[in-house]
Amino acid sequence: MQNRWKNIPWIGLVVLLVILIIVSITAFVLSSIEGFITGVVVVFIGLFVSFFRDDLKRVLGLSKKTEEPQPIVIDKNKPMRKLEKTIAKGREKIEKIVSKFEVEQKSYKQQKIAREIVERTTALIAKIDLAKSCAIQMRDNDLLQHYDVITEEIKEIRGRYQSYAAL
Repeated sequence: MQNRWKNIPWIGLVVLLVILIIVSITAFVLSSIEGFITGVVVVFIGLFVSFFRDDLKRVLGLSKKTEEPQPIVIDKNKPMRKLEKTIAKGREKIEKIVSKFEVEQKSYKQQKIAREIVERTTALIAKIDLAKSCAIQMRDNDLLQHYDVITEEIKEIRGRYQSYAAL
């Protein structure tokens, strides 16, 4: 029982009582002027106080509810989906360029295509590393192993064409 009385902020109750007394005195003073005007003024004062009631309670310490801005909820998988799309498109582009390399007969064009393969594979490995870090943050070991396999494949492709790019 004593704990219940300790939790009540007495200053807040006193301030609310003072506001009620001020409204009552204002109503009494205005009642001598005209009854209708007094009623209208008191209603507006009541509306004004009720409009700010939650704010007054919070300021006076009567309410434990605090108005904090709600955090923006971001879909945690949205960046991963975007990364997965770019990784898939990057792998497709590398496959197309590799098929171009296989078709081309001239050595200087093969060298140019090999350089492009090495550049794209290096960029793709960087994106895969970013996806791996996201998988680590999400604590998804299966996804992390999947990206490790993809990284090894891409590094193997890059290794095959690095010697052609250096010529």
